[in-house]
Amino acid sequence: MNAMVAPVLVFAGLVLIQTLWPAVSHWYFARFQDGRRAGLSDLLGPRDHQPEVTQSTDRARRALQNFTEASLLFLPAMVLVMTLSSSELAVTGAWVFVLARVV
Repeated sequence: MNAMVAPVLVFAGLVLIQTLWPAVSHWYFARFQDGRRAGLSDLLGPRDHQPEVTQSTDRARRALQNFTEASLLFLPAMVLVMTLSSSELAVTGAWVFVLARVV
């Protein structure tokens, strides 16, 4: 198995978590203007009245945008390295990138 598969799979897991977190954060921490928390009926019903965006939700959205921009650089490079050949330096660089995205 190619040594580059592990960092790419970890990165794919990060993509999943990073993509879902803004929506989860928005609805979990959300409060409407009248002070009530968003409930299941708000999630399943029409979204005519959205709860206010909290600071944590806004931060999660900005982090997702940053993550998307970084992914556009990482993924093509990893595909190129996986198809040509993977040196130890490339594998180390991939792990550094993935760990930096976690932190």
